[in-house]
Amino acid sequence: MRVKALPLAGLVAALALVAACTPDDPAATSSPGAAASAGATSSAQPAGGAPAAGRDRCLTGTWKVDVADLAQQTAAKVGHGATGTGTGSITLVFGPAMTITYANVIAINTTLSAGLSMTNTNTFTGAATSTDWVARDGKLGGTMPTNTVTSKIVTTINGRESPTTTTPFSGVLDMSAGQLGYTCSGSAATFSTPMVTWHLTKA
Repeated sequence: MRVKALPLAGLVAALALVAACTPDDPAATSSPGAAASAGATSSAQPAGGAPAAGRDRCLTGTWKVDVADLAQQTAAKVGHGATGTGTGSITLVFGPAMTITYANVIAINTTLSAGLSMTNTNTFTGAATSTDWVARDGKLGGTMPTNTVTSKIVTTINGRESPTTTTPFSGVLDMSAGQLGYTCSGSAATFSTPMVTWHLTKA
């Protein structure tokens, strides 16, 4: 039984990219990219309880990502009539350090040739912390450690599972350095990547 490879490759690529918070290269914070929206702020605050210079006061605190929306955006990128479901949580905490914690599952279902149904289920687990994060001029930057978050992908075709693939990644939202734009206003924020837009609500 032959299955077209393109949809599978698209699903795997999309699930990998959707995992992809801060760029890996600190210098990338000055790269051109999406500008802050009218609601975004970029106040530099002194140390000692307040955000350090270059760290937007608006982002300080704990944020929750809309995982269900993230899954739906991913499915739309995959195409081929794919649908997406997202459960669990992705939590970001901005303070002296920025920590992103994954405890979520994103499943993308699509129909292949000959009426076959395929589901790629990606389980994200772990946390990554940036101690040098910056947020200014609508751009988020800094560095994060690798191998602290895992991505476990299970592909199921017509009820039959393929071997599970588990890989480490750095815990970043954007795998293309310098391409992460943000907006922040009150209790709402967005992170815009080349793949999807993360919608966050302050906890």
